[in-house]
Amino acid sequence: TPADSSARTEAAVLRVAQDKHLTRLVAAAAGVRVPAGVVLEPGDGVEVGLGFPVIVKPATADNSDGLALVQTPAELPAALAAAFAFGRRALVEAFVPGREIRGAVVERNGRLETLAYIEYGVSAAHPVRFAANKLRVDDGGALVGQERESAIAAVCPAVLAPALRDELGAMMTAMHRALGCRDFSLYDFRVHAGTGVPVLLEAGLFWSFGPLSMVSQMLAASGLDLDAVAVEVWQAAAGRGARRTGAQ
Repeated sequence: TPADSSARTEAAVLRVAQDKHLTRLVAAAAGVRVPAGVVLEPGDGVEVGLGFPVIVKPATADNSDGLALVQTPAELPAALAAAFAFGRRALVEAFVPGREIRGAVVERNGRLETLAYIEYGVSAAHPVRFAANKLRVDDGGALVGQERESAIAAVCPAVLAPALRDELGAMMTAMHRALGCRDFSLYDFRVHAGTGVPVLLEAGLFWSFGPLSMVSQMLAASGLDLDAVAVEVWQAAAGRGARRTGAQ
């Protein structure tokens, strides 16, 4: 039925976005830059041909679970073993020194709007964000936000040059369409410290609609009302559901 077909399509979009390797393939086809990288499975050799340092992460884990910054070849086997604990495929990418930026787009009135950006305070002392630096829950399972350590705290809105802001917006728009997203999508980037060239790290198709959510914070920094935009998104989704039901 049309409803079943739509559900399968939505599931496929989510599966591709959750799989960092598949997201890289979509990005490459859409002309969106990604870091050089390879995918390994248990039993593969560890000659990745990328130089060091590299980032090792599971292809399908979230919130930096199993992620490692590997500085030397001797560290690589242990990092791969940790990544394989979360799945059979590990992604090894060239580490991109520089700024880490998160951006999002929201569909409103048939057009994509780019929201205010977030910048994470990565540095030589804190070059990447690990699981402990990301969203956490308390003992009761309630969301309590992110690590507030000053060295890695998020800044929103990020201060970006207009050209970089526009380039990131174009990359997000291309990915939103190439992935087949609807309503909203979220992306992480690195901007190379030496060249200023941005590359896509991953896509995230999640938004809790709560005030601690990154998309919600971007909306607030953009001068938009969370409740109003959330209702727009929900109404758009409800309208699609009603049209699917009527088509059966």
